[in-house]
Amino acid sequence: MKDHALLLLLAAGLALPARAVAADAPTLQEAFVRAAAGVKPAVAAITAGRGADAGSPLEREPEEMVEQYFFPTAPHRAGRPELHTGRQVPNTGSGVVVDPAGYLLTSAHVVSGAEVITVTFAGETGKSYSGSVISEDAAADLALVKIEGKKGLVAAKLGDSNGLRAGEWAIAVGSPAGLAQSVSVGVISAPGQKLPVSKDTWLEVIQTDAAINPGNSGGPLLNLRGEVIGINTASYSPAGEFAGIGFAIPINRAKGLLSVLRKASR
Repeated sequence: MKDHALLLLLAAGLALPARAVAADAPTLQEAFVRAAAGVKPAVAAITAGRGADAGSPLEREPEEMVEQYFFPTAPHRAGRPELHTGRQVPNTGSGVVVDPAGYLLTSAHVVSGAEVITVTFAGETGKSYSGSVISEDAAADLALVKIEGKKGLVAAKLGDSNGLRAGEWAIAVGSPAGLAQSVSVGVISAPGQKLPVSKDTWLEVIQTDAAINPGNSGGPLLNLRGEVIGINTASYSPAGEFAGIGFAIPINRAKGLLSVLRKASR
């Protein structure tokens, strides 16, 4: 009888964590929803290229874009131009508004050297805005882009990338494969991963298993509060497909570029 009672107590004790998880699930789900919804108005799709080659992100089929960007090089940058079907195709990526005056952060490899930069926002069918590079931090693959003519811009809230811990939630938002504003969820795999960018140069990045696919470059990586903690830059895809290893530049590194905004406002 005592053994039976002990088993019942153990069973009840084991059931408590499961019940707690089930009770927390709706709260966690709503946190994801709020974080994504809060930043989406500040996230844009960016196309950059040379002259007439720079079209809208959806001029080509998403499948074609996936074939273009997924190649067995580690790590690869989601937005790098490649020769495809005998012609140079434009870079596609994402950006996030950091100032309502029209300033967006994005990846340098998406816009560097481009003659034409086109920025579009979800929900504005047929509308696009011309952009120009204001400042770059090429060593960190970051760029600040200015657009004109867009009213009612909302800036994303910037968080603090110092003190991030492995296992914390991470949310990537962007336009993978030219698709409008897609959200993926994972965790921070390593907050201070060292990414080799040349023989003797390393870049400190946030590693995450949130899906970072072609077109996500330049988009925000969020924490559960909806704050931008990084700018998505690259993924490791040795087999030519998503492998659960993505990288983002810590937002505290990106904040250095925002000094340009402070100088411009003086």
